[in-house]
Amino acid sequence: MAHMHIKKKLICLTAFLLTACHPVSEKAVAPVVPEITTLLDSVVNQLYRDSVTVTRTMTINQQRSQQTLKWIDWKKELALFYRSDISNASTAARYEADTLDADSVRVLTFLATDSSLRTRKLQLFFKNDRLEKMYIRNAQSSWWSEMQEELYLFPEEGYSIRSNTSNRLFGHQQMLITGLFHVGKTQP
Repeated sequence: MAHMHIKKKLICLTAFLLTACHPVSEKAVAPVVPEITTLLDSVVNQLYRDSVTVTRTMTINQQRSQQTLKWIDWKKELALFYRSDISNASTAARYEADTLDADSVRVLTFLATDSSLRTRKLQLFFKNDRLEKMYIRNAQSSWWSEMQEELYLFPEEGYSIRSNTSNRLFGHQQMLITGLFHVGKTQP
């Protein structure tokens, strides 16, 4: 009788272990929302160290101009995205996070779950733990105006900033800035 009781306990314990102990999926541990200013500062500092010259093309409402710049105030150029609200402790919980890992590539995606947040999407693409691409989409809307801003940043190649704004008084304005990096040129 005692042998049968032990056998039942072993069967129950085995069943419990088989159903309760399973590997934790990657979705169970959400990635931590990164500090955008730290990531941007890292890229900006590298651009200054590499003495990057930029072929910058700006188009505002169909008017296009192009310049080759030996120096850019990157904090000013990227100011719209330095002000992204995704890194604020008070808003971090209002983003849905996802991670995709494949070979040496990792993609972190953060989507706003609250439409009142200015930063709607952040995607970071890493290869061998090095930032390869950053995408930020900001948007705001009110009865008076609407705004959308996008940044595509490739730390080794260039960047693109797209901004669309419209308001009841001034109408619609489109802006596109693209920059192609040329490494090794001397900055003043």
